[in-house]
Amino acid sequence: MLSTRAVDYGLRGLTHLARRNSDGRTTIAQICDEEGIPKSFVVKIFQLLTRAGILDAVRGPGGGYSLRRPPEEISMREVVEGIEGPIVLHESALNGDSSTCPGHETWLLAQDQVLATLEGVTIADLANGNGHGRKVKKSRKRRK
Repeated sequence: MLSTRAVDYGLRGLTHLARRNSDGRTTIAQICDEEGIPKSFVVKIFQLLTRAGILDAVRGPGGGYSLRRPPEEISMREVVEGIEGPIVLHESALNGDSSTCPGHETWLLAQDQVLATLEGVTIADLANGNGHGRKVKKSRKRRK
């Protein structure tokens, strides 16, 4: 799984809105100018995030975008899945078929850890410079 530029731009746009949340709506032009990201790409990303229930959009004069919920309630997982769709590390984790994949249990464990990590970091965390969010238990390699 490789996080895309769309996810990066989406997170940057949402953290921008979280920092300005009390200011009401913000236009894509303002976000893109201040964040240095391409407007045409962000328009498409924000449409996806609006459909996913993360953003509110208002057209016309005085329009713009705002977070639909407090930034503490929006996880990185929700944003990634709103832009890219479900996070799946391996096909056997998607279809639940362990009969043909010798690493099925390992893929499921890895997927659970990735999802838990992304659920543990909110837009508020990112806006406050705390990209680590809640502490997630790290796995350790065994020494031989």
